Amino acid sequence: MKIRRHSYLFLLLLTACAASGQVRPTAADAAADAAAQAAAAAASAGSDEPENPTASDKCPVLPADSGLAWIYQQGPGFGVCYATIAGSDSNAFGIYLGNHPNFDPGQAVPLGKGKVAGRDVIWYQQEKSDDSSVLARQTLIVLDKKWDYVAHIWVNAETQQDLQARLSVLERMAFR
Repeated sequence: MKIRRHSYLFLLLLTACAASGQVRPTAADAAADAAAQAAAAAASAGSDEPENPTASDKCPVLPADSGLAWIYQQGPGFGVCYATIAGSDSNAFGIYLGNHPNFDPGQAVPLGKGKVAGRDVIWYQQEKSDDSSVLARQTLIVLDKKWDYVAHIWVNAETQQDLQARLSVLERMAFR
């Protein structure tokens, strides 16, 4: 939540400056600090963000006819959503949600245009790894420019038919 980030960063900066001796807190600073902590606590208490987020809290909304389900993994400051094929351990695609993706489109080979959640994208070649398939591709979408919050999306398929079906799901899903 944005209010928590601002309050946290303010408190961190104030604490660092006070510890270094650059700033000596006054009674007004202490009151402002207490007010910021109270505001952060109130925002947190009234927040709709759960302490232990689940796929239904964080992952995009899949089309009802997709035949896929999300598995969500929370990391420190990011989350990863894996779209799994019903009745299988196989992933159709994955989505990293955070501020520091390990993919740089400027260093990748473009494959073509497409859409994800109704947004225009350029698909890029995915680097080969043990779990990537012949028709693997990836893209990056900026979800919030102010916070540099992005979605790094990758899709794997063994056949052209599977690839088209997965790209269709990605096109029709919706970010929360």
